[in-house]
Amino acid sequence: MDTDKIGIPCTPLLPSSKELPKKRLVTVEPLAFFFAASIGAAVALQPQYIEERLAQDRNYTLSKDDDINGTCNNMNTSDPDYIIQQEIAADMATWTMINTSLSFLPVVFLAPFYGVLSDRLGRKLNFAIPIIAHVVFCILLLLILYLRLPLLVLAIANLVEGLGGQICFFIAGSYAYISDVSTKKARLVRLAVLQSVYFSAVGIVQIPIGYIIQAYGFIPVAWLSVALLIAAILYLTIPRVLLDSVEPNKTSKPIGARELFHDLYKSFAVNDQNRRYRLLIILTIYFFTDIFQMSTGATMIYGIYGLGPPFCWSSVIYGYYSVVFMVFGAIGLLFGSKLFSLCLQDHWILQIAYLFGGLSNLFLAWAPTTALFFLGGILGCLRGMDGPVLNSIISKLVSPQEQGTIFAVESSVQSAASLISPLILNSIYSASVKTQPSLVFYVIAGIFFILIILTWLWVIYTRKAVKPSTTTDNIS
Repeated sequence: MDTDKIGIPCTPLLPSSKELPKKRLVTVEPLAFFFAASIGAAVALQPQYIEERLAQDRNYTLSKDDDINGTCNNMNTSDPDYIIQQEIAADMATWTMINTSLSFLPVVFLAPFYGVLSDRLGRKLNFAIPIIAHVVFCILLLLILYLRLPLLVLAIANLVEGLGGQICFFIAGSYAYISDVSTKKARLVRLAVLQSVYFSAVGIVQIPIGYIIQAYGFIPVAWLSVALLIAAILYLTIPRVLLDSVEPNKTSKPIGARELFHDLYKSFAVNDQNRRYRLLIILTIYFFTDIFQMSTGATMIYGIYGLGPPFCWSSVIYGYYSVVFMVFGAIGLLFGSKLFSLCLQDHWILQIAYLFGGLSNLFLAWAPTTALFFLGGILGCLRGMDGPVLNSIISKLVSPQEQGTIFAVESSVQSAASLISPLILNSIYSASVKTQPSLVFYVIAGIFFILIILTWLWVIYTRKAVKPSTTTDNIS
């Protein structure tokens, strides 16, 4: 069958204006805030709901009376209650691993082709597909909560969301959008602002969630996610609120599988100044960074650790930590990226980010109290600076016509990392929870120091690969 004749028509998914938003100071940021907050509410709900369901299956009642001690009824390690709590924590980590893996598995394969389509049909495609999938997810989530459907249905809901690209494809689209409308000089700061919006959205939405769960249960949190999702849909669909940064190709020729594969191949076939190898090195760094820092599995492992022994947080304390972890990360990302970009090349900013990330996790592994664990999260506030730096480097290595494709490839890499992350981190935690539950943080810290070495290898390779006159531009 000829794939050139049967394919996807080259018509825009959503109406787009010929006016491009290059002069707008605020573009995709509000949409990113609403959608990330909606996803954040759903993500925060899941481990706590799973914990409660697992406790009910064992006819065990979780204590919710003390905000400080949370769900731990007894800290005597030989007590049967403590043993049951460890079992619940291990099973919760396993279910979280399954849900996260199913959520990101489809994105690994679908995101690159969605990205090629967005280069042809417009960036709004990057936003519409994940939003539609999240609508289906929210419907299934509400059915689970109201009808008490099995946890297997929650896994299916996560798989459905993954088929829509999850938040990875949405984020990739927003990065491509900012790259479309910004100059190379201003791109790093604008990407840092955008990523800080994601951090802030996920952090801010945690503030009421703990209280809502404790006072009213899980269903209102699901409706909060729905309300934020509706706000995102309105921002995307109301005419002239969000202009598309790419004028859709309105040619009548359909896009077949051959064109999709060709555009994807072309992004890596070009090797001027060893572009292909430099892209692969950066994507490799991004891959390992996401496994142990930015993926859902990586961020949720801190909450899973806090919900179980030895801290046993309540929903309120869990919400507080999420706020501290995300909001301070957003502040450090935004101001750190702006400050250091004035006087340091990009690879030095990466070194600082990974150093703070490694030291923060070593502190978390040692922290004997909740207060010190919170302090460890604050100490890692500069850990997220690597995101905008890596995105800025990638965007400068490709042409304007390839922004959607390359960020979709990055989304695929991010999804692969998000798929692998819970398999590694949750497995380590489940295996060590009865002996050394903080072992997972020592592993994460070790990876951060490996990333420092990888970054220097990239600097050395780049300096050898490009001409002396262009070295500064390519490594800064």
